[in-house]
Amino acid sequence: MLDDIERNTDELEERSRERTRADRPPAPTPRPIILTVRAGAGGRDAQAFAARLLRMYVRYAQRTRTRHTLLHAEHTDAGTRSATLRVHPRPGQRWHTEHGVHRITHLSGVGSGRGRRHTSFVAVEALEEPAPAETPTIAREAVRIDVFRGSGPGG
Repeated sequence: MLDDIERNTDELEERSRERTRADRPPAPTPRPIILTVRAGAGGRDAQAFAARLLRMYVRYAQRTRTRHTLLHAEHTDAGTRSATLRVHPRPGQRWHTEHGVHRITHLSGVGSGRGRRHTSFVAVEALEEPAPAETPTIAREAVRIDVFRGSGPGG
């Protein structure tokens, strides 16, 4: 009796595993991620911070062997004003989408503001590239063109 119960339990567990494998859809191929980094308030410090964040994202892509392309970059002598990067994740690899503002606060060591706290902001957006839009097809029978002529004052 116990042998029958154990055998039936084993069969049910195996069937359950097969069913969950069959029901699970294949992993979708991830769409490319468009990553934008823009320096905000904070002047030269914000541009230097934006350059460090961009370098961090590029180095992460290199370390994970993710194909990436720099689409646009506006560099200054202080750092990066804005940059756009396209990242092509491999199947099974996931880059999280995000949008928000990063903030860094530090003590100034130069100029008249020596010893004062400075805050710099950088906006980062990492969004999936939109899927190509389908072109709608409209049947000729569904289109009706009416032409009218105005009459009376002003027409």
